[in-house]
Amino acid sequence: GHGHHDGRIPTLRISIPEFVERFQKRGLFRTKVNLTATIRHIDDEGTIDAPTNVPIVDLSGSGLSFVWPRRLPIDTGVALDINDIPGIGTIEMMSKVMRVTRVEREGDTPIYHIGIQFLAVSRSMRDKIIRYLFQVQRAQVERVRND
Repeated sequence: GHGHHDGRIPTLRISIPEFVERFQKRGLFRTKVNLTATIRHIDDEGTIDAPTNVPIVDLSGSGLSFVWPRRLPIDTGVALDINDIPGIGTIEMMSKVMRVTRVEREGDTPIYHIGIQFLAVSRSMRDKIIRYLFQVQRAQVERVRND
């Protein structure tokens, strides 16, 4: 068959350390994931909302975006739990709102994708997230190949 060289996996022409470093610099490798987060928005006055469970749209080593029914002000805080990440568990951290994208829905009210940036995420935690994202990306590639 093609693509199989005596059982070895065809190699990518880019070294992993270099790739991971580039990846971490950009931190923008947003990957679609099937996860939820529990968020508590913190407004300018420091008032903390009740926790709400939200679908995550995509995740990267430096942030994520989630679905929300309305706009949130840029630079306000979001206390965040990413729930049940396979192989990691639940991660708690602080984040801040970086961007807000309005998403029109046919015959329904628009929703918003709220992009947040993780604050003070440890290197080891970021590496764990990135490893998880690599697994997800691999699975997505496999699925496309097998369709």
